[in-house]
Amino acid sequence: MSFRRPFPKVKIPIEDVSEPTDPLGKLLVSEEEIHDFQGKKKCFQTLLAHPEARIQLERSLKRMALLEDLLIRVIVSNESVEHIVADRKQRDIE
Repeated sequence: MSFRRPFPKVKIPIEDVSEPTDPLGKLLVSEEEIHDFQGKKKCFQTLLAHPEARIQLERSLKRMALLEDLLIRVIVSNESVEHIVADRKQRDIE
């Protein structure tokens, strides 16, 4: 049983093939921004390795999540801030 291609094999002359002018495309960020980001990433990893800094970071992330929840409930649900705070205190007691 021989294998047959569904389409005939066509040879394209090399002159007809266009080469892209910029094979990588335009970068969305500059080399300097990439270098800065790598430095920030290294600093962040160093902070996470430190136990006290990790605790502070986790507390900050929890506060940010609570504030985001508060903003969403106020803006989307039109709840009052006092009602949300009272509800949160009630949940903390339970």
